[in-house]
Amino acid sequence: MQRDRRSGEDRRQSHLRAAIYGLFLGRRKSPRREIDKINGYIIDYVEPHIVIIIILPVILSILDALFTLCLLTKGGSEINPIMEILINQNPAIFFVFKLLLTTVGLIVTFLFRYFKVIGKIYGIHLLYCILGVYICLICYELYLLI
Repeated sequence: MQRDRRSGEDRRQSHLRAAIYGLFLGRRKSPRREIDKINGYIIDYVEPHIVIIIILPVILSILDALFTLCLLTKGGSEINPIMEILINQNPAIFFVFKLLLTTVGLIVTFLFRYFKVIGKIYGIHLLYCILGVYICLICYELYLLI
């Protein structure tokens, strides 16, 4: 008779632990169970294009902060009232807060990239939208600067 080695804890219920483990030691490239495909899943393998989709908005967010500060010196105004308060207090605080807010949002969206967010829209679709919005924003700010 074999001894039952299970701890009683269902590891599949700990999505965050699985995501952190998968970033460094993961091998799984697809879900193992059909129910995981329906409910959303976290896999171990991170596709290279996903890494690019995460890094580009961070870089564009840094450019956005710098362009915003340049536009403010040329007489522009900040539309976001919270960011305006931070800029008036200290531009460095504005810069750090903006970068932190963008990065945390991207990480959360990345972790849930294979989960349905709204209807048939998955988290991965939101990552592409975030990238698209930042590209449009940078183009607009460049237009204003030139």
